[in-house]
Amino acid sequence: HKGRVTIRDDAVEAVQFGAIATGQNINDIKDMEAVKAELTSLMPQIKTFWSSENDWNQMVASNQIDIGTYWSGSADRAKTHFKLPVSLVIPREGAVAWLDAFSIPVGAKNVAGAEAFINYMIDPKFYVEWVTKVGAPVSANAKAVAALPEDAFNRKVMGDPDVARRIQFQAPISDAQREAYLALWQELKVNVK
Repeated sequence: HKGRVTIRDDAVEAVQFGAIATGQNINDIKDMEAVKAELTSLMPQIKTFWSSENDWNQMVASNQIDIGTYWSGSADRAKTHFKLPVSLVIPREGAVAWLDAFSIPVGAKNVAGAEAFINYMIDPKFYVEWVTKVGAPVSANAKAVAALPEDAFNRKVMGDPDVARRIQFQAPISDAQREAYLALWQELKVNVK
C-alpha cells in the first residue's frame, strides 16, 4: 500500500496509534523513542493527511487511497449514505477511541427541552433510523445498539466483547504532553514526500 495510506492530521491521535503499535497504553506512554521509530517507519506509506470527513471520502471516491485511519461513525456514513467501498476494521493491536456526550450546562434556560432532545437522540427508534439512513457513531444506549439490524457495523463492533477489549479510550493529557506530541508529529510530517 506504499503511497496509498492516509492518517488523520492529529498529533495526539498519531502518537497514540504509535503507542498501540508498540504495545503501549495510550494514556501512559513509557517509550516515546519506540513510538517515534514506529511512526517513522509508517511515513513512506503515507500519501497525505486528512483533516475532515470530506477529505477522506473524496480520496476514497477517487481511488487515491487503499487504507487509512477513520472515525467509526464516518466510516458507517461513507458506506451507508455515500455508498463508498468502505470496511472498518479494528486491528488486533487495538484502536484509539473517545466518547462524545450530550450535556446540559448549568443555568441552561430550557432544561426540559434539552432533556427531551437528548432522550430523542438516544432513543432506539431514532438511532436505528439514523444509522440505517445516514450512518452514525456507536450509541452508549445498549438497547439502541441491540435494535440495529444484525449486520449493522455499530452492532458488530460494539456487540463483540473481543473488539471492545481492544479499544483504548483517550484520557485527558497535559499541555506539555500535547506540545511534545505536536513537536514529534511536525518533525515526522516534514519527511513525507
